[in-house]
Amino acid sequence: MSKAQALAFAGLALLLGACSGWPRGAGFGLFGGAPAMPATASIDLDSEPQGAEAKTSAGGSCQTPCTLEVPTGGGFSVTFAREGFAPQTVAVQVQPDQEKASVKFTPNPVFAQLGPAPGAKKKPAAKRPAKPATAAPGTSGR
Repeated sequence: MSKAQALAFAGLALLLGACSGWPRGAGFGLFGGAPAMPATASIDLDSEPQGAEAKTSAGGSCQTPCTLEVPTGGGFSVTFAREGFAPQTVAVQVQPDQEKASVKFTPNPVFAQLGPAPGAKKKPAAKRPAKPATAAPGTSGR
């Protein structure tokens, strides 16, 4: 093997070795690799009634209506809780957006209709005090 052939072979081996270290999914111009997914993305959270605490299984929380940054690594859940109401948990799926370097959450916005907590009693309507009986004119009530 000539010196030129040996150098060409060594150069080719270096190029191929460098390709194996390239991150999977990293875009590379002409080779058309898929764009990498972001590490976090925003999701909108809301409830009826508003003002519930929305807590994700990924660790973030806020008071509805609100927006949170959540990891895009996989599905998660959101639990909505408010005093006097039964908590509700909603599962959220993460789907890569093939056209952009982003993700789609299903559902988005995440919404929970909170119902009364089991055993919660409705507050009775406030009773008005009875009007005092008035005596007929000309009588003294004795």
